[in-house]
Amino acid sequence: MIYYTAARLASASEVQCDFPTTPLDESSTSASYVWQVSISNDNVTYSQQFTFVVYDSRCLSCDSAGTCSMKVNSRSVNVFEP
Repeated sequence: MIYYTAARLASASEVQCDFPTTPLDESSTSASYVWQVSISNDNVTYSQQFTFVVYDSRCLSCDSAGTCSMKVNSRSVNVFEP
């Protein structure tokens, strides 16, 4: 799934953008989300993708590839359960 959003130029080497506040796939029960991000200033030429991992560090340990595991003494909770 592709998600487009506007970005703000923060400095010569930094942009800021907003991510959705809920998962795009609302049927997901994952506690972590991995985004492949690329940037364009003309909607034609895009930067090389980089991985952005969003997770709750109180209960998960994740690496830069988005592979996560539960921390010791943490509990599995489905936060998106209706």
